[in-house]
Order: sequence, then structure tokens, then C-alpha cells
Amino acid sequence: MKFKITKRGMFGEIDFEIDEESISVFQIHVSPKRRGTGTKLVKKIENLAIRKHLKSVVVPATPSEEVLSFWIKMGYGFIFSEDKDVANRILNSSGLDMGQIVNTDSGIILLSKKIAG
Repeated sequence: MKFKITKRGMFGEIDFEIDEESISVFQIHVSPKRRGTGTKLVKKIENLAIRKHLKSVVVPATPSEEVLSFWIKMGYGFIFSEDKDVANRILNSSGLDMGQIVNTDSGIILLSKKIAG
């Protein structure tokens, strides 16, 4: 499933799947960045999870400073401690370009947010 937002030169799309207990977000794309479009899309997903009485939203995130910073700002936490260790190295590294992707064993970092409902 996808949600799309288009408004005055702004575009956003979020690709996700729903199962019995959670929503998994596979991809989010916005243009231009840092205009609140991504936040609006995530809020729509979280509201959908609340309406469907789901337990959580799960995100297999790209291991980059830009992506991890966004999801942490949105209140998402790490599922595995080893992902948290890798993410902390990425977020605390001053030599990385924000969009640079760091190699991880699985290629992703899993984050989730509990949904109260």
C-alpha cells in the first residue's frame, strides 16, 4: 500500500504493509526535503495503526545519518542492541556526509515505535 501527498511543488510517498500486529514501512520519499512532508506521512501511518488497533510501526531503515536522525526524531527506537551500536557510530561520526550509507551486516537498521490505542 502507499500514501501519497502532493501539494504546491511538494511530493511525498510512503510504501508500507499491514499485518495482524503492525505496519512495516519499506520506503519513504519526499521532495524537497525538510518541509514537513515526511513527518506528515509518518503521522498518517501512525494514525492508521491506531485506527486498526495495531501494536507498532516497524521500519527497516537505511543506515545513514539523515535517515536515522529522522526516525529517532519521530520517536522510533532500535529493536536490536547491535543496531543501536552501529547507529550511534553513524550519528556520532563527524566525517560522514549525512546521506552516506554505512555498510551493516544486514544492510538495514531496524527501528520501531509502540502505538498506544
